Amino acid sequence: MAYEVNWQPGSRIMRNGVYGDLTLSELRLYTRDVLAILDQADGPVHIMADISALREYPKSVLSLRGVLMPLLQHPRLGWIVVYGQRNSAISFLLSAVMNMTYVRSRLVTSEKEALDVLQKADATLGG
Repeated sequence: MAYEVNWQPGSRIMRNGVYGDLTLSELRLYTRDVLAILDQADGPVHIMADISALREYPKSVLSLRGVLMPLLQHPRLGWIVVYGQRNSAISFLLSAVMNMTYVRSRLVTSEKEALDVLQKADATLGG
């Protein structure tokens, strides 16, 4: 498995990880799993995604957008903060996909920085 989704009912933050070689098929499954959580959430849920162990990933912006679009347009999606790698190719892909859908997102270096971004963006999370 190339991903994991971690969420506790009632929580406003989903902590996910993507590892190894991620295929479009696995990304479709990831999207399905996250959508199921957003569908049952009471309010906006933010995603913190750890990509520190990601090696390979789909490189087509249009393919990524197509697979992720239902997730990125979900009314209960809050912020998406991706952390763990500083890579120009990943930065470009994420920026391109997120900008096409106007999703509030950031790419940061560490888990702590990701949590700081969310706490500043959403005062209801506390600090």
